[in-house]
Amino acid sequence: MNVWMMVGGQQSGLIRVYSYQPPRLLAINPSTVEPGMFVTLSGENLGSEPSLIAVDVYDRLGRLLFGAPTQNLTLSTPHSQMLFPVPYGAGVQRSFVVKLPAPVGVAVPPRNVQSSGSDPESELFFSYVAPVITDVSPAPTAGGTVTITGSGFGSARDDRLSVQTVLLGSDVCTNANVTVDGVEFICEMPPGSGGGYDAFVTVDGQDSEFTFGAFSYASPRVDTVSPELASGGSTVTLAGDNFGIDTRAIGVRLGGELCSEVVLLELHTLMTCRVPLGVSGRDVAVVVTVNGVANNATAAPTFTYSYLGCTNPIAENYNSAATEDDGTCIIAGCTDEGAANYNPIANLADDSCIREDGIIRLRFDLDFAVYLTNTSRYNTTVLEYVANNLGLPIGTPRLEVRNAEPGSTIFYIAILDDPEATGARNDELAAQLQRLVVANEWAHDKVELGSLLEVIMPDGSRIITKDSEPRVSVGSIVGIVIGGVILVLWAVFWRRILRWCAGKCGSGGDEKDDLVEAAIYNNSLYKQTATTSSSGVGGTRMPASLQSPTTVPYGGRQIVPYGGGQYVQLNKDSQ
Repeated sequence: MNVWMMVGGQQSGLIRVYSYQPPRLLAINPSTVEPGMFVTLSGENLGSEPSLIAVDVYDRLGRLLFGAPTQNLTLSTPHSQMLFPVPYGAGVQRSFVVKLPAPVGVAVPPRNVQSSGSDPESELFFSYVAPVITDVSPAPTAGGTVTITGSGFGSARDDRLSVQTVLLGSDVCTNANVTVDGVEFICEMPPGSGGGYDAFVTVDGQDSEFTFGAFSYASPRVDTVSPELASGGSTVTLAGDNFGIDTRAIGVRLGGELCSEVVLLELHTLMTCRVPLGVSGRDVAVVVTVNGVANNATAAPTFTYSYLGCTNPIAENYNSAATEDDGTCIIAGCTDEGAANYNPIANLADDSCIREDGIIRLRFDLDFAVYLTNTSRYNTTVLEYVANNLGLPIGTPRLEVRNAEPGSTIFYIAILDDPEATGARNDELAAQLQRLVVANEWAHDKVELGSLLEVIMPDGSRIITKDSEPRVSVGSIVGIVIGGVILVLWAVFWRRILRWCAGKCGSGGDEKDDLVEAAIYNNSLYKQTATTSSSGVGGTRMPASLQSPTTVPYGGRQIVPYGGGQYVQLNKDSQ
């Protein structure tokens, strides 16, 4: 121990008077440590004031590695036992050296500092646990910095290169540098591609175990696909990163189909390929694989194959993969332009057309003023009668009263169409009503509505019912019957009366008849005609047996001249 004195402002020289025995370490527990864990140092002359104690770490060759922080150092037993946390470091056969008093921050000349010493022959060593690699960040295919995390990598404050060897696959990662004490370091990888490489590190001569499959080069990234719509056989360009340098290691698939003939326009960042033929698909995934490592397809743009087909989503044959319409779309719907639901783009009739409402006007012998007193009741009544006559259920929504107007009372009845009512479409129902009226088979309660006088069809044609025709009175009917009887009597008896009258009333004129007949007979013109003609106006020559007066029908007489003269039958008008 050096002693000095100061008197009247004057200091004496140092005089070595006495010395404490130097500190001595006898045990380290545990002997295998991890940074941060507490270690127990046992020995002699370790002092009684923690703030005066310093601890250094040496290698097995007796070279100082670094000073250990002693902020958390405690003396569990003064002079003989202390606890302090293990500093970050690495390697095997490390030793602790205790110094008293601590030279840092204490105004003590170095020659007065005593230490436990570092004896390479001593077996009082400790070792750090072996380094472990838990994760390795990907490296760009062009090469670059990777970050390796784990434990046992040494101290970032150590000026020496504690990380000595880093193998990722078969490549050496160079320029290793601890960036976070004990747990992280960085190094530089050469260009490459692929994944699933094992990782290995040596730190201060201490080897790690292999971490299998820990390292991969960065996945390829697709930023753009140009064009995004193309047909088979055309070329597309892909821009991005990490495509590598070897086209043999690159695979491109568009929706699962191989895009062939890959050409690298720029290493790692730009390439082209040829779109496969005969493939369809819209917004398909673009997948690039470089030496077994694939891109994130969900983050990449999509590709669409140019494909002909039906592009209308409402068509029966809609093709979701089609990008260009080929005019083959089949759209079912109502193709009748006159229908209420006409679909102008439909090209296949599906029997869904709803025909325009048919309006039939029914004129009843109902005073319009009476109708106005209870329109709802009369409207309901007339709809019920129409439904009954047409065989529709009461209350059917297919019948409506659209209007009513005077002229007696004219109801405007709308018959709504139903495409599914086979045989009972609105035009068919209107025709059925027309047949009923014409056949006088329409039925309703005339007391409530009066007689049905007239029906006006949707086309404007009118049907006048029997009830609207003029009625024949009873007297007229009797007169017609009497007249008919008289006609029958005339037909039966009148001819008989005429015959009887001719027989009774014409007998007094026989002589006149004879004279007329004789005059005719003796007429020269008559004779000439009778001689030259065997038949005709002159009649027929009479046989001799009949040439005598004879009674003729109706009671008259005829003169037949003797000597072969001609007999002339006088017509009734000639008598």
